[in-house]
Amino acid sequence: MNWLDYWRQHALPVLQSSKDALQVLHKRHESARLTDIEAVILDDPMLCAQVLRMASQRRKTALSSELVAVEHIVMMMGVGPFLERCLKLPSIEQYMLPAHAPLYGKVQQLIGRARLRKQLILDFGRARNDAYPEEIASAALISVIPDLLQLIGQALPETPPAWAGESYAQLLDYWQIPAVLRDLQGQGSLPSIRAAMQTATHQLSTLLEKGWWQDGIGQQLEIIAAAANLLPEQIWQRASQQLLQLARTKSVPASVTDPAALLPMQPGDWPTPAPPRNTATPVQNVLSERMQALHLAGKQGAPTNQIMTLAMRALVEGLAMRRIAFALVQPAEQVLRTRYAHGIEPADALRNMVIHLEQPSLFSQLLQKPQSIWLNAQTRGRFATHLPAEFLSASNCDSLLMSIFVGDKPLGLIYADLHGTTPLSEHHYSHFKQICMLTSRALTTYSQRPS
Repeated sequence: MNWLDYWRQHALPVLQSSKDALQVLHKRHESARLTDIEAVILDDPMLCAQVLRMASQRRKTALSSELVAVEHIVMMMGVGPFLERCLKLPSIEQYMLPAHAPLYGKVQQLIGRARLRKQLILDFGRARNDAYPEEIASAALISVIPDLLQLIGQALPETPPAWAGESYAQLLDYWQIPAVLRDLQGQGSLPSIRAAMQTATHQLSTLLEKGWWQDGIGQQLEIIAAAANLLPEQIWQRASQQLLQLARTKSVPASVTDPAALLPMQPGDWPTPAPPRNTATPVQNVLSERMQALHLAGKQGAPTNQIMTLAMRALVEGLAMRRIAFALVQPAEQVLRTRYAHGIEPADALRNMVIHLEQPSLFSQLLQKPQSIWLNAQTRGRFATHLPAEFLSASNCDSLLMSIFVGDKPLGLIYADLHGTTPLSEHHYSHFKQICMLTSRALTTYSQRPS
């Protein structure tokens, strides 16, 4: 028996949490609402695929039509019989725990990816006024089925070796998955706007797991925006809202990345730290503690938001910096734009600074590799001709700059100054460089974590 035949003949295991939720509904199945049953199914990729298989296995007549909507499938089978059949399905946990806990962690990550894809495509579908949201939701969930089955199969000794990649289409065909869902998986013969949006959304979710700065994210946003007749910035805003909503409403296991961690920090003020010590010489033990916290967070693979918050605390609480700005590289526009600020007035030009990178300048040089500069009375005059006018007018005479990299890719620049309270010293400069290097190292570690 080959791999395809094995999974054609065996029921798909589902999450134990899904069975528990269905058991509660079964006890009151006469009053159970279809929407409650549908919500459980559309939160579990394996259960969704199994339900679609159930619908395809029914006896069909010449007048039968393909059932895609989960609600219609439940109505066709009857609530009681449907719930009884689902409760007999094996659970993923009984196959994988405790002997295969690391594999189970990867299964959870894939299920998290499917849920994210579903949330994103439903929101993008609303923007496009999609007439059949149940189709795009189901297609998003079952998109991870091949990878899930490969992982679960490793916990089952009788499972034949996994298939070659092109057999996903065969698997969908074996299960008689409705043609519209095969088309949305990119397995159809004719391309469509819906399929293009679905594919781009799936790729967007996978790229986000590797970091919001990935090069391909902008391209996927443009494809989705064209399909929805919106601007890429509007699609990014919608995606951000969905990520935050998912992070707030879902219980995310420790092995799954919190959806909010897939986003950069939003423009605006940094979180307000404890009041800085207004002394000429920073307190060494506070600085050491903050730098140690940043170092440990990097080693543990902490997400971007946490790293940037710890970096800011090291600069403010450890080095007593009064004004800090983080300018991000915007590759599509070829500009360096201030995105996060601390201690900078709303009307200050530094908060709204945009540096164009097409023209050679000190900024374009700093972004060639991780490097820093201390701009003071002596060096500022030397580099004045290489500094954009908008920066000269916005920055303090005594200030620090260093580029931040993720791997070999420039992410942006961190600017800091004491706002004239005291002169900067070599102590400030050397520790500023160390904090920035720790930040780059931590962001790189997070970007390289296994998917």
